Amino acid sequence: MSIVRISGLMHLDLSNNQIIGELPSDFGKLCKLSRVLLSRNQLV
Repeated sequence: MSIVRISGLMHLDLSNNQIIGELPSDFGKLCKLSRVLLSRNQLV
């Protein structure tokens, strides 16, 4: 399931999940997303 399908998503906390790499460009399509927490990951 793509995160873009959750069109009403307003807050997303992915902190401390050991995520590596880049965020998908699809995050830009989440127009209602107002808060994203991504600390303690290895994002570039």
